[in-house]
Amino acid sequence: MAMKNTFLLLLLAFLSFSCLEKEDEAVAVLPDGTYTGTFTRSNNLGDEMPKVAQVTLVVKGNTFTGTSDTPHYPAIGSGTYKINGQDITFEDERFWTADFDWTLILKGTFALQNTNGIITLTRRQGNLTDVYQLSRKQE
Repeated sequence: MAMKNTFLLLLLAFLSFSCLEKEDEAVAVLPDGTYTGTFTRSNNLGDEMPKVAQVTLVVKGNTFTGTSDTPHYPAIGSGTYKINGQDITFEDERFWTADFDWTLILKGTFALQNTNGIITLTRRQGNLTDVYQLSRKQE
């Protein structure tokens, strides 16, 4: 009888704990607005200084457009984006010519971090790391 009660107690405890909901991971937010800042691409070999470009990114709803002060570095076109947890995925819809490195197009998934109003987008591709550091302009 004691064994049966112990088993039932353990089963009840197991079922109680298995019903607890996991805390949802915080979802990153990118408020609508115009963001300005920098883009850098570096490699983990450390054999060159990263070039810095001044960029503008405009987000509204789930759409984006943008520019850079350096042609195709990075190449920011226009399209849509989706946030999932701490990641943001850009879907570029612009037609691009083949005269530059297409890995510089703002598309694909980036880690999204918002620290004290500074938005950081980071993507690692092999030995390359792309980083956008942006702040929202007051409108």
